[in-house]
Amino acid sequence: MQVPRLDSSSEVYDDCAEFTCTALELDENPAVAALAPDLRAEQQRVSDAAGAVKSRQRMRVRKQAECAVLRERFHRLAGRFNLAILVRCRNNRKSQFYKDFLPDGLTGLRRVSAEELPSAMRWIIDALNRLGEDPLATEFVPQIQALLEQYQAALAHLQQADYELEQVRAAEDAVKQAWITVYRRIYGALLMLFTDDKGLVEAFFKQVGNSRRKRNNAAENSTATA
Repeated sequence: MQVPRLDSSSEVYDDCAEFTCTALELDENPAVAALAPDLRAEQQRVSDAAGAVKSRQRMRVRKQAECAVLRERFHRLAGRFNLAILVRCRNNRKSQFYKDFLPDGLTGLRRVSAEELPSAMRWIIDALNRLGEDPLATEFVPQIQALLEQYQAALAHLQQADYELEQVRAAEDAVKQAWITVYRRIYGALLMLFTDDKGLVEAFFKQVGNSRRKRNNAAENSTATA
């Protein structure tokens, strides 16, 4: 008998459960049919857990999109800001005035990671605030500050979505493990009922495919032999 791995997709579990439960329920021996309900109950738990994972995955994608949109919005604003300070320093990117705001230039700012972007925004805000009531400060500080607050909130939501996704994935693994325990228990019970016919026992179980849940690019085999 082959058993789905923890990294097997919920569809593999569903196919195996449906195959085995149907075979058990069709058997003429009531003791065999009585083995089916427990596996059906565990399969429902697997399906529910898989649905929770998919829901959290969709939420994570939405939060990623929010961060990406705000990041691009800041980059467009930074492009306008770059032009404004170039006008002020007469297009001299080596001037101290320019380096006070964009020490690595606009290209360097675009290469800043998602996690480091708030620090880069604060750097520009602090440099502008040192100008006092300068038109550059009055024009750009409110815009950058607003984007900073929005981006920080979106980043926090993304981090929360990551955490929740890992939580439901762990829960999914737990219910899959419970499913496997019941599946193996049924196999053992059938071996006791059909002590002289292991081939018949094997016929109650579906051969497992290799449709895996994609997670961390796992390259493991999707089945284990009981």
